Amino acid sequence: MVFEFPGVKGGAGSADLEARADETRRAAESFQVGRIEESRDAWQALVAKHGDSKLAHIYLAEIEDILERPQRPFDGSIALTAK
Repeated sequence: MVFEFPGVKGGAGSADLEARADETRRAAESFQVGRIEESRDAWQALVAKHGDSKLAHIYLAEIEDILERPQRPFDGSIALTAK
């Protein structure tokens, strides 16, 4: 799992950052265990609340592909092809 460093715990705005980190964790964990629609909804809520992010874009694109091709193998991971 990849996370972006959002700030310092206990610093300015840390309660908001901690809440956002928790929301992100739940969205990613839902994906990893195969609750795809739940994960999609969580990522969409994050985007609506905080704006678009590269991480949300990656997950939402992968989720769209999974929903379009439900027969494809799924192991809870995302294979990135570029940095």
